[in-house]
Amino acid sequence: MTNLTKNLIFKIFGIEISNNTQLIKNLNYSLIAPMIGGVIAFPVMIAAGRIIGPEEFGRYLLIINAAAIFSVLFNYGLDISMQRQLPKHPDKKYEIVKTLSLILLVTTLTASVSLIVTKSIWIKWLGLSNELFWWALVMGIFSTLMVIYEACHRGLNNFKILVKSNIFQSIILLITFSILIFSAQYTHVAITLSTLLGIFGAAMVYILGPKKRFKIKIDLTMAKQMLKYTTLIFFAAITGVIASKAYVFFLNQMTSLYWVGIYGAYLTGSNLFMNRIFTPFYKVYFPAISGTKDKRLIFKLLRRGLIRSFPIIFIASVILIYATVRLFGQEYVLLPSLIILFALSNALSVIYLIYQALLHSQGVRGAKTVTIALTIKAFISLSLLYILIPIWGIYGAITTTIIANTIFALIYIYKAKVFLKNDYFNEAF
Repeated sequence: MTNLTKNLIFKIFGIEISNNTQLIKNLNYSLIAPMIGGVIAFPVMIAAGRIIGPEEFGRYLLIINAAAIFSVLFNYGLDISMQRQLPKHPDKKYEIVKTLSLILLVTTLTASVSLIVTKSIWIKWLGLSNELFWWALVMGIFSTLMVIYEACHRGLNNFKILVKSNIFQSIILLITFSILIFSAQYTHVAITLSTLLGIFGAAMVYILGPKKRFKIKIDLTMAKQMLKYTTLIFFAAITGVIASKAYVFFLNQMTSLYWVGIYGAYLTGSNLFMNRIFTPFYKVYFPAISGTKDKRLIFKLLRRGLIRSFPIIFIASVILIYATVRLFGQEYVLLPSLIILFALSNALSVIYLIYQALLHSQGVRGAKTVTIALTIKAFISLSLLYILIPIWGIYGAITTTIIANTIFALIYIYKAKVFLKNDYFNEAF
């Protein structure tokens, strides 16, 4: 499995992995976990789309995207901070996790109250019904628990638990959906509740799994260090999630729920590569190289690897998206031009996200750079969505993503060169 993982990463991304046994082992678990989970979860998603139809699937997508925005308010950048702090302070790992637990409790309670108080504003802005708002709020809380404590296990090099959690989450999703679909009157409720319970189950595996429990306790010195970094990450995350999720709400308000559902079908195929192969890789690789002294070699490998991998990712995405939309059924219109645009967006996203992760690995200066860039990206994306969706509909949404990702891939590549030239990558955290 070690050689297989190394070869897979090299063939897809063109990056050679060192003989670091722990890194390779972590990559193995991180890649295996979503693949095994996907074997169960993907057919459930296809079945849900076919049974409930585009409009109800569109409502489900609205909930998922609203939950992602709410989750950022609860998360406050703690997951990225964990993956950087824990490897740097192995002697204080449980103090860090305990401090995180208290900060998370405060941010979740504060954000939940704020969201409930301002519910009418969020409902109007996101175009949600009262019912969808409450679904999104609960899912946002559960998602945050899962993401945060998964990040803790990543930082503690406990990657084996990722496999257990993914399998458990997928099994809950399958069983719950199978029971509910015939009693939920073929609405989004079956897949929404199944997803929510699956996420909650995964979070419980992460929280209750370790022999030494995560208890709430605060270390003031560590809390200050974490909050300094997480505050920057928070602003980057909130602008980033708005830029990446706003298309759903614009499509809903400027076109119809039908097109939101169609977009969701194409996105499901697009995410097969992004969520099952790419995301697990960069979530392990970049925290692992954050302490590397000389990043010039890494930069050269990335540049060479991305040039090589671009056509591979594009072709693989075309095949996966085409196959997925066909599986969704005749209600979901199959548009070859839209498949090509989604595949192009995937290939550009890999470049954009890899360089963003490289800058994040630097620390505070990198976080500031990413925050500024994502703030600008959010402004550009929202402006383009407002202009292009009324003109091109669903094509305007994906075109906006392609334009934004292209611009910021070029900006991040330039900033990485500046960091290398000025030796910023070797600064202390």
